[in-house]
Amino acid sequence: MVQDALAHYQPDVESLAWRKKQSRIEYLCKERDAALDEIQGCQNYVEELEQELTQLESGD
Repeated sequence: MVQDALAHYQPDVESLAWRKKQSRIEYLCKERDAALDEIQGCQNYVEELEQELTQLESGD
């Protein structure tokens, strides 16, 4: 059984399943990065609002 598996093992040849998986991984990484950028933008905006509120409330 092991010999049969070793006979079909080709480490230098990319399988179609592997290529599809890599494509999906790349897509998901890009989507995650975009979502994290959006979150960071929202956090920056909230921080700006907090600073302005603090200034207004303290009378500066």
